[in-house]
Amino acid sequence: MVLRLPALDSFLSQYQSVLDWLVSLSNDFSIDSSTRSNANAHLHSMEKLSTYFMLRVLQFLLMHVAPIHDEVQRRGISVGHFRNLSEYLLIILSHFGDEQRAKQFFEKCESESRDLGIELPNLPRRSGSRNFVLQQTGNASAKEYYASLYVKVFQECCAALKKRYPQEDLTSASVVEDT
Repeated sequence: MVLRLPALDSFLSQYQSVLDWLVSLSNDFSIDSSTRSNANAHLHSMEKLSTYFMLRVLQFLLMHVAPIHDEVQRRGISVGHFRNLSEYLLIILSHFGDEQRAKQFFEKCESESRDLGIELPNLPRRSGSRNFVLQQTGNASAKEYYASLYVKVFQECCAALKKRYPQEDLTSASVVEDT
């Protein structure tokens, strides 16, 4: 399955409608109990800030990756052009993956989520395996926690891109292609 930016944009623009629909399904006793239970489970998942936040992070990433992906999918792209596009994407990911931008992004998501009736979670005071990011950063607030998740997502994207397409290999292939 390929997730496309327009589909995610559409889903997020209708988030409140989806929540309302799931509430109505959960409470409709003319529907079988299994369907009501599934609707209720989806509703609880979508009412969590972590779900909404990560969907927004994914949308933000796709906004920057989609144009490059479209360019790469064109026929006849040279290795040199691909190398330039991958370098550009690394610059973009590095630029947006800093702590201050992460906090600004969280504040925007927090405001949007409150409008949707999604409340901030109470983060546990203890650190355990389920709180890996909190363990690593020592942060205690939701803002710090989600900002560190945001930064980690961007760092992982950069690392995956570098691992999949080492710039040295692309440079060598580009030189060979040009000769």
